[in-house]
Amino acid sequence: MSAVLKALEKTFGGPKTLDEPRPLEQLVFLILARCSDPRRARAAMKRLEMEFVDWNELRVTSVYEIRKHLAPLGAQKIGDKAEEIRELLTTVYERFNKLDLAFLHGVGNAPEE
Repeated sequence: MSAVLKALEKTFGGPKTLDEPRPLEQLVFLILARCSDPRRARAAMKRLEMEFVDWNELRVTSVYEIRKHLAPLGAQKIGDKAEEIRELLTTVYERFNKLDLAFLHGVGNAPEE
């Protein structure tokens, strides 16, 4: 997991430390924090978690609707970030048939190939 985060940070930039232990949420936070203030990214993350029942609801929501909840980030590229979050969630769901990457921490069972 550390190598993945380092590669993402090298490519996209982002916070130096992550206070989010859940892998999927870390990835969402990294998308939100790219080219943005980490405090604003945390505010946007909290807003998403409050407004949507779970990540699956967010996955099936329109990009337009997601954009409305990313207001704490400011206007810069929130459309791109909304789309990237939906693509991430869709990819994880299609690959693992669930929206949980806890197995990356050894917390859950590794998905079968």
